[in-house]
Amino acid sequence: QVYRLFYRDHYARPVSEADRFLVALDTDERVIGALIWRPNRPGVVHMDGFVVRAPLSNRGIGTALLEDFCTRCEGRGINIVRTNFVMRRFCERRGFHVDRRWGGLVRFLRNPEDAPA
Repeated sequence: QVYRLFYRDHYARPVSEADRFLVALDTDERVIGALIWRPNRPGVVHMDGFVVRAPLSNRGIGTALLEDFCTRCEGRGINIVRTNFVMRRFCERRGFHVDRRWGGLVRFLRNPEDAPA
């Protein structure tokens, strides 16, 4: 279900074994949204994309998925979530910003001075 959802949303990158997923299910256990990510280096993850079923878009599911992901990362000692510019508008509204040190969009989950460069 997850792969079909990304495929329908024209996800342009092949999925690899290093990829991890956070999946949102409805009450019937159908996938309604998913976020794809992978470890980048200690304390840093790269969020490569997320998708929500088209009929359910603009209902806050994407935001809830992203916030849950960031909360889980922080609980595991992750300091930084990096992502692509493709999702720039969405992500900037949710705490990400362009950081030249990191070469893209980042969201610091803890104090940026504590983050490894």
